[in-house]
Amino acid sequence: MFQLSKSVVINRAIQDVFDYSVDPANTPVWMDDIVEHTHNGALEVGSTGRRFVKFMGLKLGGNYEMTAFNPPYEAGLQASSGPLQFQVRQRYEEVDGGTQFTYALEGETGGFFKVLLWLFKKEAASQLEKELNTLKGILEG
Repeated sequence: MFQLSKSVVINRAIQDVFDYSVDPANTPVWMDDIVEHTHNGALEVGSTGRRFVKFMGLKLGGNYEMTAFNPPYEAGLQASSGPLQFQVRQRYEEVDGGTQFTYALEGETGGFFKVLLWLFKKEAASQLEKELNTLKGILEG
């Protein structure tokens, strides 16, 4: 089991941060490890999509289901296929001067990643921090 959570304060209105960060068309822009992200229909609890990332030289991902969608405060998804079973939770909180955006990832690893869990966590934390800084730069730029 692994858990990872990182936050960043973005000097933009909560609705702006939410709208940009949950849009599947934007995720490959601020999350440069994403190589494919499509969503079927409207963003709402129970809707589905596909998301693939390139991580540690491997293409990983698969189908997911939206498990939370409460604009502009929370969005979440749960993997429903693929080698890594994970849940993503994005939370948004108004703070003085902007929005605190928290991206949390929790899941189970298997095979290759179970053996190298410590390396997986280290690489994932580094990648997520980079991506949150990219998002901040885009929205504040």
